[in-house]
Amino acid sequence: MKRHNLTYPLVHNYIHEWLAMGPCDTPLDAGPQPDEPAPAFRSRILQASARAQPDFQAPIELNRFDCGSEDLYWQIEHCEPDHCLDWSGFLPTFTHRRAWAFASLSSPVAQEATLHVMATCPVSVWLRGELIGRGEGPEDLADQAMRTHDFAVQLRPRDNPLLVRLEQVGIGHVALAFGLRVETAEKAVKVALPTVTQDPAVAQERQALERAYQAPYLARAVVGREDAVQLVCPDDTPMEAQTVMRVETVDGWIYGEMFGKIGKEATIEGLSGLQLPHGAMQGLLMPPHAQFYEHHLRARRGLPFWVVNRPYALATETPYEDRLVEALREAGRESAIFGELAQMAAGWWETLSLDVVRGAARRVAQCTADCLPDLLGLISVHTRYAQHEKFPAELLPEVEAAILGFDYQPRPEAGFDLNSDANQVLLHACRILAGQRFADATFAASSLTGQQERERGEQAATAWLRGRGQYGFGAWRSHTDLIVAALAHLVDLAEDDLIADLAAVLLDKTLFGIAIHSFRGAFAAPRADAQPIYLRSTHFAPETAISRLLWGMGSYQAGMFGAISLILAGESYQLPTVIHAIASDVETAVWATERHTIAPSSASTSTSASTSASAVNTVTYRTADFMLSSAQDYRPGERGRREHIWQATMGSEALVFTNHPTTFSQSESRDAGWWRGNGSLPRVAQWKDALIALYNLPEGDRLGFTHAYFPLYAFDEHVVEEGWAFARVEDAYLAIAAVPGFALMQRGPDAFRELRATGSRCAWLCQMGARDADASFENFRRRVLASPPKVEGLHVTWQMIRGDRLEFDWGGPLRLNAAEQPITGFKHHESIYGVAELPAETMDIVYGQDVMRLNFA
Repeated sequence: MKRHNLTYPLVHNYIHEWLAMGPCDTPLDAGPQPDEPAPAFRSRILQASARAQPDFQAPIELNRFDCGSEDLYWQIEHCEPDHCLDWSGFLPTFTHRRAWAFASLSSPVAQEATLHVMATCPVSVWLRGELIGRGEGPEDLADQAMRTHDFAVQLRPRDNPLLVRLEQVGIGHVALAFGLRVETAEKAVKVALPTVTQDPAVAQERQALERAYQAPYLARAVVGREDAVQLVCPDDTPMEAQTVMRVETVDGWIYGEMFGKIGKEATIEGLSGLQLPHGAMQGLLMPPHAQFYEHHLRARRGLPFWVVNRPYALATETPYEDRLVEALREAGRESAIFGELAQMAAGWWETLSLDVVRGAARRVAQCTADCLPDLLGLISVHTRYAQHEKFPAELLPEVEAAILGFDYQPRPEAGFDLNSDANQVLLHACRILAGQRFADATFAASSLTGQQERERGEQAATAWLRGRGQYGFGAWRSHTDLIVAALAHLVDLAEDDLIADLAAVLLDKTLFGIAIHSFRGAFAAPRADAQPIYLRSTHFAPETAISRLLWGMGSYQAGMFGAISLILAGESYQLPTVIHAIASDVETAVWATERHTIAPSSASTSTSASTSASAVNTVTYRTADFMLSSAQDYRPGERGRREHIWQATMGSEALVFTNHPTTFSQSESRDAGWWRGNGSLPRVAQWKDALIALYNLPEGDRLGFTHAYFPLYAFDEHVVEEGWAFARVEDAYLAIAAVPGFALMQRGPDAFRELRATGSRCAWLCQMGARDADASFENFRRRVLASPPKVEGLHVTWQMIRGDRLEFDWGGPLRLNAAEQPITGFKHHESIYGVAELPAETMDIVYGQDVMRLNFA
């Protein structure tokens, strides 16, 4: 049968359409050998495939490939605007991940060409069936920067089949992405992709529809309970066509379909958030089923969005006992070990899922990269409920085998991020509590008795708890729910009084941090490690469940490790009344500064936390109407990873912030992604309700822009005028500008919620306001426009609406009315609620006439 091709032009010399397949994941029998560096382990695994030919014949659309446990199919994929395809993802165990991309380069003449292949991982390239070269990935697997590999080739007239294979060996978050630019000596080439679409007229219609599908956007990035999922077509949509939008989870579970027509200013809607599951979803645009499946009109485009369908409280509405039952009920709906713990605590034994408990035990036995919460959950299950008359006895051997077989002092190459504060305290807590529970048993990995494991765990935990109490967290305000879970278990179950007391004190301090950095239940502070989903809605931040349980503001969501652990602790831990009062006082204006750093190790000769490269200085200004918070002067110009540097908050979805993306990918596994992290960290300074963020991008930055998240749908009112974007939510006002200017994006992945500023140097300015201080929204806008900032290079002089004059640049101090203001070197904590030095052997938390002293010594 004659093979038909779809032909596409290059886009800025990049191949923008590929016949692609992947990812194919092959779990490995074992991880690195003892003391084997990760790059050496990867090289050893990849050696076998380095020169191997691909495991398939010439690709064609919808051809099947057997990838072990699943079948994969070749499909035509369109690159994101950065000209890249992305198969990044989370690998729970050591795995060899592969993906392939095929295109035939159709050249009008014989000519020389250079293939510039950009990849985040090892890559192999074949031309006309011959291996023309390989590009190695970075030695540090945590380094996700793209590297460019150049291959000089000779193109023949007409077809030049080109195959690219990406591969990576790793565990945890793995980046697998690439793009390819073709530089020809004489004439441009086109791309031909073998397809199942055989009718030329259908092929032409398909490609027209593919172009048309690039125009529509979803009206909301976050769909609430009462909101409709709505597809909007701009007035330049290039054609009209009947369309289906399939609404499905990211792993392919279909929840419904919406039918309608795309075209100029058309809309399609139907399903509401109440009909969909909480969390990440996508709308898949495709032609009607008969055209798609029978006539092979296989145009499609996925549009990601998120659903929030759980109640959210802006103020305390129900008593604690009701919130506790609500938390147990919500957690019990989750297929996770803490959901089963919630059901046991509530006495709902009839609905207990043995498969969920067994799944947790299996992940612990396999030592998956995310198994530590499972391990804590299993230890908690065994300690609290193994003797309960309704506990399923058949579970005990599997649970005990998982606990006794785990290595509580894992090697760095084992796959855990041992630099994570959350992982560290989880390991300490699990080691202590498992050692207590099985004091006389021998632990397989260490050959130590439980008592010996406990003693070693207590020694390490004592130093860790004191260090984090006195210096704060290296990964500031990250994975707080897991830290709370570990601390609450130690408070309740640790038999050593010192461990329990230190854990209780650090838990008090952690909950105080959540209280002062939340706006009406929305945790809105900068983070060292943010998840992309947190940046769309604070509903998804795990701290909101803790807030909902303890002081009634926020909502419950997936996970709930911290909230359920606090419930399980019962009377062993009671939230101090001072912290409850601070969290409940949403009317008092708060200006808080903090400094966190990693505690010096016992072997270190350093006595000053200020010498730590990991130190962060943060400020937060919270009022009854808004919150503005930032990390000051944090490693400006350095390459970032997952840091979230600043944010303005006026509501759970009314969030505004900036970043420097290095990719259009929205994968949770990509560092410096579309909204999370920074390719080049900004230099930020804030004075109460005003903030300046300076970006100085590296030469040759691939995307060449910074941008602000500005979701129009989340505001009650908005205006874009004279270089400023203004927003109002109830009585809160915001103004944001970029120098040398920005554009409100009306196409692309975040149409009407992205302000984009092109250029390597940019100054972003944000001014907050409120009705009490600024009268009407119109008056606020008038006052902001009356005092435009003066920006020369990256030197900003700004007469703010409060009458103060700010000066800031890339290297100098922040000046307020010509007086220098500190933006680093803060105390550990300073606010109206107390002052603590760094290191802080004690910390007094004050509210009114009440004082609570925390002792970390």
